[in-house]
Amino acid sequence: MAEEVKGKGLKAFINGLSKKEKTLAYVSSFFILLVIMDRMVLLPLINRINNLDELILFQRNTIRDGLLILGYKDKIDADFKTLESFYSSEKKSDEEEFAAFLKEMENVANTSGIHIISISPTGNIENAKLYTKYEVKVDCTGQMDSIMQFLYNISASVNLIKVESIEITPPAKGAGEMKCSMIISKELVA
Repeated sequence: MAEEVKGKGLKAFINGLSKKEKTLAYVSSFFILLVIMDRMVLLPLINRINNLDELILFQRNTIRDGLLILGYKDKIDADFKTLESFYSSEKKSDEEEFAAFLKEMENVANTSGIHIISISPTGNIENAKLYTKYEVKVDCTGQMDSIMQFLYNISASVNLIKVESIEITPPAKGAGEMKCSMIISKELVA
């Protein structure tokens, strides 16, 4: 019964309004309904569409970056194959690495025409995060051109070998060969 009174009260109120007031009430009711529809239906839809647009943009950028990397795949593979000889697939002990390094130095010395007096590890092993560095001390004799050929062969090696320090003593009177002492290092990529 209370609902009937309310319903009649609203009808009576509307019937009691003038034509201008009724038009104004309908127009304002229409705008209020539009605002409610906007807040309850349209705004969540617009927010959802904006979120989807951002997600699409993020995915598009991710795909573009992935395609860019894929475009470099062949170059990366070629670079890896070039550098693959520097990576050791099997882990050797320091003694085995030194032995291989000493043998390599002897081979380079023989091909260069110098005579090794002594070759020994300096004991310096630098274990860094990405590489291990070994050093050997080489005492040798030879003609200046043979020593230069030895240095060239070391620098032209495909391995990461370099001469850290060198000391050349001129030959004594009547001797044709120079004495040379050098520290040579080799780096192995971990």
